[in-house]
Amino acid sequence: LTASRVHRRLTEEMKKQAGVTTHHVYEAYPNEKIDVAAEQSLLEQHDRIVLQFPFYWYSGPSLLKKWEDVVLTHGWAFGSKGDKLHGKELLIAVSTGAAKENYLPDGN
Repeated sequence: LTASRVHRRLTEEMKKQAGVTTHHVYEAYPNEKIDVAAEQSLLEQHDRIVLQFPFYWYSGPSLLKKWEDVVLTHGWAFGSKGDKLHGKELLIAVSTGAAKENYLPDGN
C-alpha cells in the first residue's frame, strides 16, 4: 500500500470516517500466518466489509487469496451452516496500476 497512490489515499480517507475499521493484512501477518479466529471475529463485528487491493496479472495479491481460503471456511462463511456473513455487505475496491486501455480487448 505504501507504493500505491490510489490505495494510500483511500486508506487515509477511510481513517477519517467515524465507525470505520481499517485492517492491513500484510501488516498484520508479515509472516503470512493468519490468525483465523481473529479475522473471523473482525468480520463478525462489521456490517460492511471492503476488500481493497491492487489487481495485477488478472489476480489479487497472494496473501488475499490465502486469507480467503483460510478465513472464509465451510461451515462458517458458507455451506448449509455457514451463516456468519449473512446480511453483510461486501464491497471490492480495486486499482490496476495501469491505464484502462491495458485492460481492453485490444489493449497492450
